[in-house]
Amino acid sequence: MPPRAATTDDIPSVGEIRIEIVRTADGLAALEAEWRALERRAADPMTYFQSFDWCSTWCRFNQDGYDPCGIRIVTARSRDRLVLVWPLMMTGSSWTVRRMLPLTMPHGQYGNMIVDPDLQTDGPLRATIEDCLQQLVAAESPDLVSFTDVPFGCDELPAAFDGSGQIETVGKSAWMDLTLFEDFEDYNRQLTRSVRKGRKRKRNALDGLGRIEHVVKRGGETGFGELVRAGVEMKRIWLQETGRPTRVVNRDDFADFLGALPHDPETGNGAIASAITLDGRPIAVEIGFRWFGRFYSYLGSFDWSLRDYSPGKVQLEEAIRWCLEEGIEAYDLLGEPATYKSGWSNSSTSLKSYRLEPTLRGKAFASVWSRSIRPAAKSMMEAAPLGLRTRLAPLAERITKAAEKSA
Repeated sequence: MPPRAATTDDIPSVGEIRIEIVRTADGLAALEAEWRALERRAADPMTYFQSFDWCSTWCRFNQDGYDPCGIRIVTARSRDRLVLVWPLMMTGSSWTVRRMLPLTMPHGQYGNMIVDPDLQTDGPLRATIEDCLQQLVAAESPDLVSFTDVPFGCDELPAAFDGSGQIETVGKSAWMDLTLFEDFEDYNRQLTRSVRKGRKRKRNALDGLGRIEHVVKRGGETGFGELVRAGVEMKRIWLQETGRPTRVVNRDDFADFLGALPHDPETGNGAIASAITLDGRPIAVEIGFRWFGRFYSYLGSFDWSLRDYSPGKVQLEEAIRWCLEEGIEAYDLLGEPATYKSGWSNSSTSLKSYRLEPTLRGKAFASVWSRSIRPAAKSMMEAAPLGLRTRLAPLAERITKAAEKSA
């Protein structure tokens, strides 16, 4: 076992489990070998946003100010072996609202933890999570602890919140179960006749414009970064044209962050960018991540000037074809609500939010901002006419940014 970084807190725990809290980027880096080994043992397809590559890359692009990134990575060891990694972060200060959140929010999607299979099957997982939570609150004195978009399936986490926290179902993630199909032809046969005809018509319309190809680039490959930048720029134009505010995509370093994410040729896991090209020019791009048999469709975009030709839908069809050819078991459209997802998914996973409010300040913030002002403002934006949304979107971004920063 490598020497522990001096930036961790060793917290005595009951039994053989020992809990630590890592607070710096150097401490995160010191965990790399153990963290990656735990990822391989767990092989949990719902934990890409807790992977070492995702977390460490995100931290490289968020190092400004005091307590950069607010890293609070909770780890548990049993007999000197890492058996749990729970990447979290602290935002705010003693002058505002100190909030404990999943590390990399709002860039990350699923709030989760990586757990050794032995701890799940034979070990005291529930007691370990309860101990992690208690020690975290005692050590950090947060006003609010909020674990958002946690995929259904970890029964021990809600058990740890029983009687002391708030548990809410906040939505669903849509995904396609690809194990139901032998290959792409089988998938296509199971579509209704009208859907098949509609998709063929869209593809033929694009073919009439020039040479259409589907290209795939993996993190680190030549051309990967260029595809990422093209996709992000298309997404920004779409957001502007449709009047949608965003806290993430308009960040100056967003394309650089995604372009820096690696891919492991040995396991096949990691970042992937694919595109529909017209005479060699990207007209629809999908940026995503392959992780232990699951593909996360993280960001999709298309050339706004070609919107009448539906290049984004042609890209979706090619993405499913590629996933089936690669032996991927699930094509995950993640949790952000969108009407198009119903036509490209056959399954869903419930997402829950777990919240503790240890102080009156935390209760007030959760009640006034998280449960009242923010949802109401979002509903008003969605209901507003397009012209008004377009004018209000920049203001909504600034207000949200200021509120999050003050917390």
